[in-house]
Amino acid sequence: MSEGDAIRILSWAEFVACPHKLSSLFTKSGGTFIYDEQVVCDLTTPESSNIGLTLQRHQLVLIVQNVDHMAYLMEEFLRKLLLMRVTVIHTEIASRYSVETISILEDDFAVLVNSRHPSIKTRLTDGLKRAATCMSRCEKFCLEFDMSELIGNWYSEQRGAITSCDDIHQVKTRRTRIYVTNHSIYKHCFDCQTKWCFFLCICWLFSAPCYMSYRSFTCVDIYISLQGEIISANHMQDETSRVAVTSQVKGYQAL
Repeated sequence: MSEGDAIRILSWAEFVACPHKLSSLFTKSGGTFIYDEQVVCDLTTPESSNIGLTLQRHQLVLIVQNVDHMAYLMEEFLRKLLLMRVTVIHTEIASRYSVETISILEDDFAVLVNSRHPSIKTRLTDGLKRAATCMSRCEKFCLEFDMSELIGNWYSEQRGAITSCDDIHQVKTRRTRIYVTNHSIYKHCFDCQTKWCFFLCICWLFSAPCYMSYRSFTCVDIYISLQGEIISANHMQDETSRVAVTSQVKGYQAL
């Protein structure tokens, strides 16, 4: 991985077959990945992590036990490359020739984050220092590093998944948020979204303010949006190599 690269992405299938394509730090022997644990922090699965990683709501969560554990996490995050496995779910509604096709495609990617890159390090350091301050004061906190918008925008650009008058695209991501907390993670289901405004406005007005008030009284929420240039380690896979989760066709009369 070049010193100048902030984030590198490779399709997970190709990473499994040829891990060195993501970085020369990775090799494979007998079906097992080999890398220097002093250089890479593996966040792909709870089993492969040695820093207490768990999965909650398809996101990465690190439960902090004490001040020493917080200091250890800071060292891991700031001096190592972060390896993640993220999932992008792409829903496309395409209308052509009076036929509406709905397809849901799921892609997995290996993501390598360079924590020493200036655009990444500044934000990581800021968030971790604020969390460490809360920990030293015995305060409840939840630090969130969010890459969902960054990865979603990259995918949309690579796949041309931009909503137009003919097609509608929706891109969702999993495991693109990293939480460090001694409390509980923030529930983004209460964010003010379009679906709330159109369908559940009254429910949102009653539930969201209560939840946000509860969070402000019981926890310090620290939100950090990670930004940086993404370098594709390979070209996107062909459509035929993706996983088609749902595909259906229905006809209708053109107006």
